[in-house]
Amino acid sequence: MWGCWFTEDYKDFLRDLGKMSCGFGGKVYGFTKHGSGKFKLTRRHDPNYDREKFIEYARQLNLR
Repeated sequence: MWGCWFTEDYKDFLRDLGKMSCGFGGKVYGFTKHGSGKFKLTRRHDPNYDREKFIEYARQLNLR
């Protein structure tokens, strides 16, 4: 279940949220995202990170 997920759009975000919900056995109320999206610090770094995009996805789902 755990690992690096690459969220490119809202559809991917919903998929990843579903994975987290199943892993925790319940509803997810919020999330955090680490990294700046500017620096590649590991081989699994997500270069598509867009802070505003994730905030909008969270708003659409009433997440914190």
